[in-house]
Amino acid sequence: MEYVYEIATRLLFLTVDWTRSIQAFRSLENTDQLVLLQSTWSDLFMLGVAQCSSSFPLSPLLTLAAVHMERSECSEDHKSPVLPKEPSMLEKIMSVKDLLFSLEKLELDSVEYAFLKAIVLFNSGKFSLH
Repeated sequence: MEYVYEIATRLLFLTVDWTRSIQAFRSLENTDQLVLLQSTWSDLFMLGVAQCSSSFPLSPLLTLAAVHMERSECSEDHKSPVLPKEPSMLEKIMSVKDLLFSLEKLELDSVEYAFLKAIVLFNSGKFSLH
């Protein structure tokens, strides 16, 4: 499981570094940069995962993460009050796998991924930038 965490951490750092390489992003005030990153980090992360999917085997890693999280949820279920039913971790992992498979089928190159990430970053719907 540590391997999964390490990959995710590295990918998050690479994503932030990538945003800092964009002149338009660097020209924004720090607070605006933070607002954009906070509102888009998960989408940028998923695009990064999809882009790097050829470098490491995602399916076994996602399955490992799902099993680990399901075990954690089961042990917490006995301690917490009953809440409205949310999708299980396995269902969430399957949604991620479906998204990654769809992006993989597009056969995007690094430039196309960069354009997609830039669109996501600057189209966050946050209109209260300074």
